Amino acid sequence: WGMKKQIPHDALVKRMLSEPGFPEAFFDTVLPDRIRQHIRWESLRIARNNFVDAELRQHFSDAFFEVDLDLSAGIEQLEIALLVEHKSNRDRFVILQVMRYMAQAFLNQDTVQQKKQSEEKLTPIFPVVIYHGKAGWQAKSFKELFGPGYEEIADLFINLPFAFYNISSKPDEEILAIEYDIVKAFFLAQKYSHDPKALFMSLAVISEIVGHGNASASLIVYIFKVLSSEYTKEEIIQQINSDMEPTFKSFYDKLIEE
Repeated sequence: WGMKKQIPHDALVKRMLSEPGFPEAFFDTVLPDRIRQHIRWESLRIARNNFVDAELRQHFSDAFFEVDLDLSAGIEQLEIALLVEHKSNRDRFVILQVMRYMAQAFLNQDTVQQKKQSEEKLTPIFPVVIYHGKAGWQAKSFKELFGPGYEEIADLFINLPFAFYNISSKPDEEILAIEYDIVKAFFLAQKYSHDPKALFMSLAVISEIVGHGNASASLIVYIFKVLSSEYTKEEIIQQINSDMEPTFKSFYDKLIEE
């Protein structure tokens, strides 16, 4: 194949979050009910530059979104920013990384407001961490980093809430029960991204899912890259749903061009 073995996990997440319809399905799947029930989904949009400046964009692969909320009949519109952090390896201090991004985003909001000579309130930010590494992992909250012994004053620590979604720990049955087909395919590909043989065995199911009008060039190219270390193009094509063969072949050509 002549391809590099390095798998661009972060690139897949960024590309998927830029595809029409995927962000709504993704956030509807991973956000806690307490937030999800207030969201006006038709308002979901890529965050404006008042959250992330040019310098910060160069240093992380996360994505910021904005969405309007329905919280009170007496308030015309509230909004919240959603920050996505993707991990393919365990990171003990992921919450500190997220906090750094959030702090910079709040400072950027303030800078924008100062330029406009405005004193608007800050827009809240809710972080989402998704993980698909080999090892089991549950991300720790901020106060959990300090270990036992602080229980009596734990309420004094910042208890920053965030959604942690461990794709690797989800049984296939739970993933296949997700409402959105494109999220099912994305999660299955991420779950087995470190195990080409398991991903190969899941190809028939994945190709059946994306065969329902949910084919994503980014996702299929990613799958080819994961499998290229163990399987030939012909073996991969033979494993997929026959209806999807032309689509997979066309995306293989896209991969060769890249």
